[in-house]
Amino acid sequence: MATPLPTVQTAVYGLLSVNATLVALVGTSIYDGVPINTLYPYVVIGDYKETTWNTFNVKGKILEMSVYIYSRYRGNAEIFSIRQAIDAILDEHGLTLSGHVLVGMLVINSDTFEEESTDVTKVHIVQYKLWTQEV
Repeated sequence: MATPLPTVQTAVYGLLSVNATLVALVGTSIYDGVPINTLYPYVVIGDYKETTWNTFNVKGKILEMSVYIYSRYRGNAEIFSIRQAIDAILDEHGLTLSGHVLVGMLVINSDTFEEESTDVTKVHIVQYKLWTQEV
């Protein structure tokens, strides 16, 4: 069974990078790998965990996907605005996957903390669980 990871990554990036609300908040700063000297705020799509989810004759995968939001804004307002925009995009539009179908997706947890090395950069991690089946 082929992994859905590349098509999930492409679909998520495609939805987030063209959404006017999110672009107003972070510009074009939505990444898989972050360039050096990137301005804040920005979003990173990455870190996945994949588990086989086969049922009878249907092959599937359960994915855990992390989305990171980085900000230097004092307080949480900026991070929460970006998070709200991302959740709305993924909730309203769903994901169109090549060779797979998205069966379900939900937020399983989130966490906000300050990076120890800077004491000014806040990081908000959102973990999504996705169920996919091969078509």
